[in-house]
Amino acid sequence: MLRFFASVFLFLFSLISYHPVSATAEAKILNNEEQIALLDEWKAPKEILEKFPYYVSGFDIEKRPVFIFEIGKWPIRSYVEKGGKDLENLRTHMKQFFRRIELGPRAFFNESEMVAPDTVVIMDWEGFGLRQLVHKPTVKEILHQFATFQKIQDSFAYGFYLNVNTFATHFISLGNQFWGVHSNG
Repeated sequence: MLRFFASVFLFLFSLISYHPVSATAEAKILNNEEQIALLDEWKAPKEILEKFPYYVSGFDIEKRPVFIFEIGKWPIRSYVEKGGKDLENLRTHMKQFFRRIELGPRAFFNESEMVAPDTVVIMDWEGFGLRQLVHKPTVKEILHQFATFQKIQDSFAYGFYLNVNTFATHFISLGNQFWGVHSNG
């Protein structure tokens, strides 16, 4: 009988002890709406904005925002090598960029003013070099970010690659194999 009570006590004690840990872990998990709100309010550090530029250059005839994404100038490798808060800020910056692409014209116009619901993206590869391609963790990080980029492709009306050099061509080809995408070059 004592063994039974000891077993029940240990079982109940483990439940009581576990519960606060579970509650703490759950408290850190945000629902999708809370994550989006935090992302929309997040302000990138000045260094991130300067070293990882993207911007809306204007609108096409159907009021779609035209995003310019200067990936060739991005020093991704140095941030992957640094890791920590710097890499975390870069990843949040990218998530915010993808969120803005998804919002597209809804970020600039109300529903009655919108002609088309999607976005135009121009990826400028000028400056993309071998330094990015020979560092496995950097390639892995870029492929991870582009996998996320592929998930929002329904938000694109159309897009262009500019200044695609040999290294960018190889990377795009690698990415297309990774994602199973076929492009028209």
